[in-house]
Amino acid sequence: GISRRAAMAGPCVSILAAASPAHAKNWFDVIWGLKTDEQVIESEEKDVEQDLKNQPWTNFLDRARLMNLEAVLQAEEDTVKAEEKDVERTASRGKAYQQDQKYQKDEQRLKGFSKLAEKLRFSNQESEELSELQGKLSTLR
Repeated sequence: GISRRAAMAGPCVSILAAASPAHAKNWFDVIWGLKTDEQVIESEEKDVEQDLKNQPWTNFLDRARLMNLEAVLQAEEDTVKAEEKDVERTASRGKAYQQDQKYQKDEQRLKGFSKLAEKLRFSNQESEELSELQGKLSTLR
């Protein structure tokens, strides 16, 4: 799998991206949260790049997974930047960013990229183990 730091950064991105705008009291808090998300994604991208450099060329499946993860992280970062612009644009007009359709679309895209990135962070075996553990946790709740 990828480095432990990169694997741990992923869930933080999902939590921050999904939670910070919804719970922010003003647009500045949202921008701050999105900037933080962007930094976490950039750090994870660097970790994935390092993992790709260390991955033997003979392991095609893991290389492909890491390359896909790298592309998804870049798309996720681009979407976070778009959300920042959406919030700044609507705030400068004195409107609520949450009501902005472009912001809502970007938020949906970001959630989709986050889910996809979570799946790509782990090998197939690790993903199956994670799904099994998540299933067991959901029955305990």
